[in-house]
Amino acid sequence: MRAAIDDLPGEDGATGAPAALTTVDRYYLAWTEFQTEHGEEPRAEQLSAYLASKKGMTGRGGKPVSPSTLRRYLWVRCTIAYELLSEQDTIPAAS
Repeated sequence: MRAAIDDLPGEDGATGAPAALTTVDRYYLAWTEFQTEHGEEPRAEQLSAYLASKKGMTGRGGKPVSPSTLRRYLWVRCTIAYELLSEQDTIPAAS
């Protein structure tokens, strides 16, 4: 599934209002957009620059989001992907 970073998912069942994307959701969507545009996964530094220049997302003081902050989320994503692949026995061989 590919969604634009500004799209809001579904509605909140309790209020009927659109459910807001979290900051981490926006990081992930930017990550997928970068990958689609460039054909490769972004490094934390690349994602930081992409978030600032293309999405207007900045960190403290209006500076780009710290790459060290993004690395935490990229690590979680890689861990989840590895676990999903290992469950399917489809982990690609190292080159």
